[in-house]
Amino acid sequence: IDEAAANGAKLISFPEIMNLSGENVGEGGGHETIPGYTTEILMAKAKEHKMYIHSGSFCKVVEGENRAYNTSVIIDPEGAIIGEYHKLHPFDITMPDGSVNKESDRIRPGDEIVVTDTALGKLGMSIGALPHHDIGGCTGDLHPGQLYYVYR
Repeated sequence: IDEAAANGAKLISFPEIMNLSGENVGEGGGHETIPGYTTEILMAKAKEHKMYIHSGSFCKVVEGENRAYNTSVIIDPEGAIIGEYHKLHPFDITMPDGSVNKESDRIRPGDEIVVTDTALGKLGMSIGALPHHDIGGCTGDLHPGQLYYVYR
C-alpha cells in the first residue's frame, strides 16, 4: 500500500480472501467483524495515504452461524467504509471423480448487489461470479470508464 501510494495510486484493490495465508484461523485469517482486524488496518492506510482501498475479500462473522460471509468493502480516503458486499453465489461443485466441494457449507450467500459512489466514479463489487450468475443487475448503474470488480 505504501509503495503504491508513493507512486500516486488513488485506488488499491486486493484479491479474494486477501488475508489468508495457510490455515483459516485467528486474526487476519478467521471470521472477523467489521470493523475488525483486517478492515482496521486498511482503514488506517486509506486515511494515511488519502486513497480508496478495495479490500478484496475476507470472511466476516455471521452471528449465530458457523458459516461466514465472503465480504468485500470499499474504504474512502478518510478511512471510512463506504460499501460492503457479500458474495452472492458460493461455489458448489461435484468433480468428475465424484468428490464434492460445497463452499455453501462454509459461506453464507449475500442478497444484494452493491454499487458505491466515489470521487473516482461508481465502484461495483462481485466475488467469484461465473458467466451463468446474474451480476448484470447493477450494470444499469454503471457507465463506460467506471469500475466493476469481479473476482473469479
